[in-house]
This record gives sequence, structure tokens and C-alpha cells, in this order.
Amino acid sequence: MNFSRAASGGRARAFRSGEAAHREKARLLAVARFAPLSQMGLAAAQEGAQVAATLLDAPVGMCTLVGERSVRIVGAVGLEGLRELPREPGLCVAAVSSGRPRIVERADLDRRTCEHSLVRGPAGLRSYAGVPMRSGDGFEIGTLAAGSPQHLVPEPRAMAALEAVARLVVAAFEAAPAAGESPLDAVTGLPAARPFSERLLVLTSEAAWERTWGAILVLEVDGLDAGEARSGPDAAEVRRALAQALRAALDGEAEAYAPDAGSFALVTGVGLGFEPGRATARVEGAVDAVRRAGFGELRVRAGIATYDERSVPQEAYRLAGWRAYAEKADRR
Repeated sequence: MNFSRAASGGRARAFRSGEAAHREKARLLAVARFAPLSQMGLAAAQEGAQVAATLLDAPVGMCTLVGERSVRIVGAVGLEGLRELPREPGLCVAAVSSGRPRIVERADLDRRTCEHSLVRGPAGLRSYAGVPMRSGDGFEIGTLAAGSPQHLVPEPRAMAALEAVARLVVAAFEAAPAAGESPLDAVTGLPAARPFSERLLVLTSEAAWERTWGAILVLEVDGLDAGEARSGPDAAEVRRALAQALRAALDGEAEAYAPDAGSFALVTGVGLGFEPGRATARVEGAVDAVRRAGFGELRVRAGIATYDERSVPQEAYRLAGWRAYAEKADRR
């Protein structure tokens, strides 16, 4: 295991691909925090959809969450009974991908949208206008949008108001956890995705003179992608053993999280004796201990980003993840 700090030479293209892949993975984790939504979140989504339709004087309003394979409609007017769509390009997915408001005046004539199920299907949308909904940690999780079978040209003021409503809807999503949601990862006992996201938000609010973090480390465990990690007993044992070893090795010098089934994230602090190298050495010791305990094939990719490189913790987390990906590219 080598804590990667950069990609080099001909691997730059793979590194850029890794940036996009890691950001999408992190975005999907942000979306997953709202499955299912709390009752407060569902009410906000429905009200947001109604306001979107009213603001744009359209018969259809919708609030969506864009997942890996589908688009969940969590609030809607004018789309009775429709709760999920395939992840099709052109409308909601395009707004999320670009991170910018999306207006399509003639969806039925635009080759990027004419085959979309909201255009060709019973809704028969001809015009669409939507804005991305952005989580507190900076990820586009879905859209607040309106559509019409008639020609629709929203005014800039209406779109600006729609963006403000989208922020309020997301605030309601984040104000309360989903029903039955546990703050801890079931296998490792470590704080899971939501507490990690909330911790990053707290760190973001700190002034430079009072900051309590110095580096963020990401560990990606090979072979523990989401599907395998949730179903394989061996994978669970590996995750449990590594979490225990990290707790013992870090000895309070870093906070450990399990944001998804295939990775760990560590936040390490600052102080007179703070050295990123010491934290990475302890992590490497924890991985070696797990190998000696019977998991000799354990392979871990790692990346680190320090405060001096990225003073915003969410950006440091993404950079550390990209560097873990760069280590994977280095092995090829």
C-alpha cells in the first residue's frame, strides 16, 4: 500500500477518469442518504413540486433523486402514479450532470430528449425546465423541475426562485434522518455515510485559526464493491477486522468512518506534533496486522490530502479518493 499523492506521465488520463468516477461514487452516496426519505422530506418534495409547477405556470412539477440506474420521483403534480423513471439522458440527468439549470424549449424536437419517456410517454412533455438540487456537502442529488405539453419559456426570475426553493427542499431532506436509518455501519460499527457527511460540514464551518483537522485519508479495499461487500461473509469479516485494527492503531489520533461498503475515510487532526506521515504509518500498520491475522490477500489502495492542499474538507476527501484511484492505475 502506498499513499498516492499524484498521478504522473501517461496515467494522467486514467487519473482524470478516476476523478469523475470518484465524484460520481461520492454523489451516489449522497443520494443514498435519502433512501427512504423522512416524512418531512417527502412533504417538502411534494410541496417543492407544486411550487415548481406554479412558478413556471406548468401542469407538471416534479422533485427527483437521480440514482445510478434510475430517477426516483419523490414529489410530483401532474404525473399521477409515476414514481420512477429509467436513468435517461436529456432532462433531469442532464441537469445533475452539468450542475446548472436546464431548459429545453422543444423536447420533442431535440435529439437528446425526443426519446425520453416523459416526452414520448403519456406525459407528452414538450418543454422542460429544471434546476439541480445540491446537498450540503456539494453534490447534485436530483432536480426540482416543471414540464408542459405546451411551449414553455421560463423567465430568469422564475428560474432563480426555483433554485431558492430547491435549496429549501434539500434543507428539509437534511434536517431529519430517514425512518429507520442508523448512524453506524452495521458491519464495522463505525459512523457511516450520513455522520461522515455531517462531520465534513462541521469542519467546513470552522475558521482557519480554530480548525481541528489536518488531513483526510481514503482507503479503498479491493474486492469490496457494494454488491459483494453486502452479501459475502468473508467480505464482512475483512471489513470488521480492518475497522478494529484501525481503531487500535490510530489510538484516538484520527476519526474513522465507513462511508460505504468498500471504503474507509479517516479525518486526522492538527497540533504541534501533527505529521501526516505518522497517520499514514499507523494505517499501514493496521493493514499489515489484518494480513497477519489471516487475511494475507488483503489489498488496500490509499490516498491522502492535507489541509495545505485543499482547505475545504469535502474537496480534500475527493482529492484523497482520486489519489487512491491513481494508485490503482499505477498497478496496471
